Amino acid sequence: MSHPSVSELLQNAQRVPDYFNTRPGAELLAVLRHVPGRPIDELLNTDSARFDLAAGRIFRDIFWKGSFAADTLLGWEERLREWIGGSRPQDVGSLVAGGSFWKRFDRLENGVAYGHVVNYELHQLPGKPEVRTVDYPNDGHKTFRQGDPVLLLNYTNVPYRLVYDVIKIVDDNNAIGIMHLGEFPNGFVFAPFAMARHNYPLKQMSVEDHRVLFDRGDVRTPAKLSGHYSGYVVDQANPHISAGTALIPKKVEVTLRGSHASIKRDGNDIETAVDADAFRELPDRTLIAHIAQAGAALRLVLSPAG
Repeated sequence: MSHPSVSELLQNAQRVPDYFNTRPGAELLAVLRHVPGRPIDELLNTDSARFDLAAGRIFRDIFWKGSFAADTLLGWEERLREWIGGSRPQDVGSLVAGGSFWKRFDRLENGVAYGHVVNYELHQLPGKPEVRTVDYPNDGHKTFRQGDPVLLLNYTNVPYRLVYDVIKIVDDNNAIGIMHLGEFPNGFVFAPFAMARHNYPLKQMSVEDHRVLFDRGDVRTPAKLSGHYSGYVVDQANPHISAGTALIPKKVEVTLRGSHASIKRDGNDIETAVDADAFRELPDRTLIAHIAQAGAALRLVLSPAG
């Protein structure tokens, strides 16, 4: 099987959100081997928000969402048995169950980054990481060379203490690392992983995202928008949603006739009047709607049907 070149992988990652999270381990290791890492201050999550309407995505830098390369997770129990000599350490197994996690780094003190890490299967037991910049001390690793500046992540709490990660930030939104078991630099190589700054499609926007985009959009009176639209209900109150929550947007269909709207959602038909300033249009023709109904606000993100 042939793989894209490292330069092609980097270019693809610029165009496709979460690209590295879908790639096989061999490609992640190639990027780690050949791409210089960025400084540790770029590991911090800034809580900034960026709306990429052309890509149809929202980037909220509230955490890194990570996943192990799926092909390298195959046979992980056998590799663990090899490392520990025949038994199965349940604590380590639980750390990699499901293959996904998120990491947040919120402060940098004296060159050390601090934050917390949550495996999707261990919501109530966050890892407490400390990350430092180190020069890789030898040529004993298949991926790293002696003298390579890397980010070394160690944990201060159990059951994570037996794990360390070696990480490189490879561009503005992506980092790649390798999970090891044991003590740096001679630990047991477990699996490569990728991390991407948190982002999600417009249809999964939060109420806060909706408010920002509504304020930015151009007012369009309902009379000028007559027609059929389809989209989604916006009811996620907090943009800081749990990384492990599978958010399934609720679909909605809207027909506008003058100042009147027919709304189909959850199997129900709703007929309602709409205010003159209830709709804002974005440059890509996406409609952000805020409809007052029965004392409550119905927030929608819509596109012309068909």
